[in-house]
Amino acid sequence: MIPVDHAMRYGLLPACVVEELTQAMGLPNDSDWVNPSVANDKSILDLLTGLDYLMLKILYDKRLVVGLDVGQSSAIVDTILFDFEQQNLIKNSVLKSRELRLSKQLE
Repeated sequence: MIPVDHAMRYGLLPACVVEELTQAMGLPNDSDWVNPSVANDKSILDLLTGLDYLMLKILYDKRLVVGLDVGQSSAIVDTILFDFEQQNLIKNSVLKSRELRLSKQLE
């Protein structure tokens, strides 16, 4: 839940919506270990970062399926990250996250 009156008063509504939606999609909730990220309450970020973009791409990759144990999922994530690296997706993740923001604003 987002306390809209509080969020609006402090100009935090966009940041709250982004954070809550990414948490609903499966990203960490208020985690200090992930930085830079909208999931980190110590950051002042309002929109998805390159790291957030990559984490969502990994989380929703078709190769990850329900029921995998840690070892199986770790091996698949390693493969996904290797593929991302080959595609320069990691290197360009910040630009990609910014492109997505702009394209959605222009629609």
